[in-house]
Amino acid sequence: HVTRLEFDGDRVTGVSYKMGNTDSKLRSPKNRTHFVAAKREVVLSAGAYQTPQILLLSGVGPREHLEEVGIQVVADLPGVGSNLQDHLMAPLNFELAPNANALSPAGIFTLIRELFNYFVFGQGILMLPFVLGMAFFRSGMRPESDGNDLQIHFCPYTVGDEEVAKVNLGYDKAKNPRFDPALIPPVGVLFLPSLVRPYSKGTIRLRTTDPLAPPVIDPHFLEDPRDMAMLKTCYKKCRQIACETSAFKNFIAKEVINPYSKADPESDEYIEQSIREAVVTIYHPAG
Repeated sequence: HVTRLEFDGDRVTGVSYKMGNTDSKLRSPKNRTHFVAAKREVVLSAGAYQTPQILLLSGVGPREHLEEVGIQVVADLPGVGSNLQDHLMAPLNFELAPNANALSPAGIFTLIRELFNYFVFGQGILMLPFVLGMAFFRSGMRPESDGNDLQIHFCPYTVGDEEVAKVNLGYDKAKNPRFDPALIPPVGVLFLPSLVRPYSKGTIRLRTTDPLAPPVIDPHFLEDPRDMAMLKTCYKKCRQIACETSAFKNFIAKEVINPYSKADPESDEYIEQSIREAVVTIYHPAG
């Protein structure tokens, strides 16, 4: 576990680190700090969270923050830990019509047939990945030179597992009843309107000089109103594909509407509420 970069003036001479694969081992009084010297150079590549954390611990970053934490400033670089960006997505569930060929716990005969197809022939519904289709397109809100800023993920299933939704997505029905798994149709499909070129920028900051303490991560999701405008465009595009295209309209029974929202489901107010309540990271941090 790298604890900091070591400097001679403004030149990196090596890296200090501790060995151990658990917090208790890393924090053990018997676990001394090691140093490895650089023969030619040091390449710091610890991801979007730990890279700025290590730089800040080493005295490289915004002077005001480093002095606030109590770290000697080696280089005053305001950009360190100040350019965090991430992809976002929000769920949009649809219930399938009875004529759709779908796999669900209720369809025991379909399940038996598909298990047979999978194990004997290596084909069928069980061969499908969770994300079956993707589409990239432009919102028209960024310069054309920026390329695609929106993405649609299509999943031929819905996610009604309460524990999976809580652990991976933070959806907790105790905090918001719209996340009650009972509202998710057992036979349905999931569209995920996604933002891939956000304007909002988050930050990575230190909470302490302890290199083993997690950093303070503030993603500032949707802080820039242009991000919400782009996501609403993607949300409406998903609705259009599901309800108006020949590929889907005959197999979609209805959109799953949030019964706890007081807004008109066709309104921008409803869409924005749905996005703000359910938007989650796709775990693609960069910065």
